Order: sequence, then structure tokens, then C-alpha cells
Amino acid sequence: AAWSEIEGGRFVTPLEPRGPPGPWMVMEDEGDDAGFLCPISLAVMSDPVLTCDGWTFERVEIERWLVKHDTSPLTNMSLENKNLVPNRALKEAIAAKIERSRFHEKGRSW
Repeated sequence: AAWSEIEGGRFVTPLEPRGPPGPWMVMEDEGDDAGFLCPISLAVMSDPVLTCDGWTFERVEIERWLVKHDTSPLTNMSLENKNLVPNRALKEAIAAKIERSRFHEKGRSW
């Protein structure tokens, strides 16, 4: 999948993300990169966190959801708790993808 930067160094999905500005991305072809998208905002995550049921969301999006809900936004099942754990592996994978994309955009190849 190709990633494209748009005006001002900001990245967006086809649907404008809800929430504060961040490193949003556009994915021209979702392919294997769909796991980088927050299921709430549909934007590439910059601060991915895991909920107690194992799903990953952008921190700001799931925090907003959990203010009013005790359920998962994906399954509608009750959550045992509202603890959020950083998904460091996913964050590193996203950062690596962004770096590779910028490397290739400059006309270089591995």
C-alpha cells in the first residue's frame, strides 16, 4: 500500500479523523496496512493502545468512547475494566512503515 502525505505534513484517511491533529495517513490501497487504522476514526494510529479485550485503538479515540460507555466499540460486549496498555509493537511497525514510505518517496530504494 502506498501512503501519501498531504498539505502541511499532515496525513489523513479518506474520512477526516475526529480528534486533535496528528500524524494521520491516507492509504491508497489498504492491503496489509489496514491493521494500522483505528477502528473508530479510520485514521492511522499514532498512539495505539490495547483494551482489556485485546482490541487496539488510537488512545484519544478510545478514551473519548470510554467516557460514556463500558463496552467495546467493536463488539458491544462489556469490558471488565477501562485500563489501556500501549501497543508498542504496533507503534513501532507504523513508524517503520512511515519511514520506509518517506525513503521510497525520495526516489531511493532498499
